[in-house]
Amino acid sequence: MTFVAVKCDIVHSRRLKDRSNVRERLLRAVRDTNERFASAIVADFSVTHGDGCQGLLYEGAISRIIDIIEFIIDGMHPVQVRFGIGFGTLSTVPQEKVVGMDGSAWRNAEEALEAAKRERMPARFKGFGASSSSCGDSLACADPGFSMDEYLSSTVSLLLHIRMRWTLDLRRVTELLQEGKTQAEVASSRGVSAAAVSKRLTRAGWREYRGGAQAIRQLLARWVARPEGVGLGEAAIVAQP
Repeated sequence: MTFVAVKCDIVHSRRLKDRSNVRERLLRAVRDTNERFASAIVADFSVTHGDGCQGLLYEGAISRIIDIIEFIIDGMHPVQVRFGIGFGTLSTVPQEKVVGMDGSAWRNAEEALEAAKRERMPARFKGFGASSSSCGDSLACADPGFSMDEYLSSTVSLLLHIRMRWTLDLRRVTELLQEGKTQAEVASSRGVSAAAVSKRLTRAGWREYRGGAQAIRQLLARWVARPEGVGLGEAAIVAQP
């Protein structure tokens, strides 16, 4: 069986002034993540070494990666965090706690997190593979150097670069919109005009962010439904109607 390992740590954690408060926020973010995304989680997220956390997801829940990353980022704001996402197998028996587990999923996540640190990126992916010449005539497949790890890493990092600059108020506005509220309803609840909400969303790049995040969710969802033996790049082609 294959799984998705997620590792996260706080950027420049030793430079933070109130580290005990930051740790409490991390503990709360981890607890809330486990509650909200329980159906996607194999092994609960837990805090590691005081300045990071890690958890294990089912392969079938891979399209929830963006949601989980967003949730943790928002819970830690304005403290910045980064992520290493690894896909692979386990060499140990899956269990409810991450302590003691090993396998390629965890090694890939660790290497991805180290790469994110070196390259100062919000997120890095490893183990998701590269497309091959057998996947069709797409532009991606025409390039023998195309890597889905690189595609996911750069695209998701770009999205997170945008999100990490949003204010808490703007994050709350986007949450309400994602819950199905209209801009008029959001404006009314915030005591401002609909035009003011629209202007704020435009300035923050909300529509562009929403479109990019949804595209990543759809790509990963297609991967879950891929035929056995087909890689991620190939799945994007195979699954198209």
